[in-house]
Amino acid sequence: MSSQMTVIIAGIVLVVAIVVALVIMRRGDSRFTYDTQHGTAPRATEGEGNTAATAFKGRFSILTTGVGAMFAALAVKLWGMQMVSSDYYEKQANSNQTRTVTTPAVRGRILDRNGVALVQNRPSLAVVAYRDLAEDEVLVRHLANVLGMPYVAVLRNIQDNTEGAQSLHTIATDVRRSTVAYIKEHAGEFPGVKIAERTERQYPYGETACHILGYTGTITSEQLEAQNKKTSGDDDASAGKITYQSGDIVGQAGVESYYENLLQGIRGEQTVKVDASGNVTGQAGAVPAKAGSDIKLTLDLKIQQACETALASAIELAKTTGYSNAGNGAVVCLDPNNGEILGMASQPKFDPSVFIGGVSNDVWTELNDDKGSHPLLNRAISGQYMSASTIKPLSALAGLEFGTYTSGQ
Repeated sequence: MSSQMTVIIAGIVLVVAIVVALVIMRRGDSRFTYDTQHGTAPRATEGEGNTAATAFKGRFSILTTGVGAMFAALAVKLWGMQMVSSDYYEKQANSNQTRTVTTPAVRGRILDRNGVALVQNRPSLAVVAYRDLAEDEVLVRHLANVLGMPYVAVLRNIQDNTEGAQSLHTIATDVRRSTVAYIKEHAGEFPGVKIAERTERQYPYGETACHILGYTGTITSEQLEAQNKKTSGDDDASAGKITYQSGDIVGQAGVESYYENLLQGIRGEQTVKVDASGNVTGQAGAVPAKAGSDIKLTLDLKIQQACETALASAIELAKTTGYSNAGNGAVVCLDPNNGEILGMASQPKFDPSVFIGGVSNDVWTELNDDKGSHPLLNRAISGQYMSASTIKPLSALAGLEFGTYTSGQ
């Protein structure tokens, strides 16, 4: 507790004690008789043992004892807070002055068997600011005009707390370098506005191997709830695993999802100073983020492209020979020596880049529409097909096992 607070409490106690004393003195017994023969000195009517002076003296003694007890209790409490529990209250005071926010880590790359990057990261410039910037309407409107964004959209991004109340809120991503240069050159017109270097997922070969690679997206509320239940249910199972927060970008399908723990990396931490309203006033220290690990697949890019080209050609050939409904299919190319998957194609395909920054409702509906044959479905592993001749060896083995026929038949 600060010395200023101690003085305030002591002053309040003193004022209360004075008020109590005045009230008690005003309530003194006023029933007197006056001796007209020997002067005007008052004399108690009930005997000298119950005079006003005696009554006042007793009440004053009680008052003194009460005030002394209050000051003693106050002194003991202050001594305990400042001497015994000083470390605790100092820690509480420091925690009220600082906050720890996290910074995202760069996701690892996904490579084919020859080291060719199928998924990588590209640099991106973002305009960021703390949430208290929303209080300056003129500045927000000026920033919206420079970015070419609606005022409401800029204000909503500043006030959005999915990245954390004390974190830098992303106002715009993939900002043009000319716009960034203008903001830096006119820094005096944009107090509190910062330029941050971010990374965005990049798929250099477009739709190639889209079903294998998968895509990323903002973590959903269902995923956060499942994480919290798992963490609270078994602490040992959650040890060493990444703890996600609202607004984190995670893998949602394919390799991006299956190897999430390796690709995600370790977030960094930054300590910021805040005022009584929670607004950031400065930075105290930072621990840099650690990038995620790269993943190398057994996939061969050239064989993968050949599989997809052959599948597309087969579908077109089927359409020209009378199968107008042809449009779906799958191809898997394996290494016969060890079973490694060299190529895996599925039709129809989708572009994983549409999920970067959040997919729109129209695109999501199109990807899940029955008329579009569900492009997100990997038919190579999730499709349902007639068994055809591949079932014959299994039928023969079953017949031999149960004696339906012999090996000589």
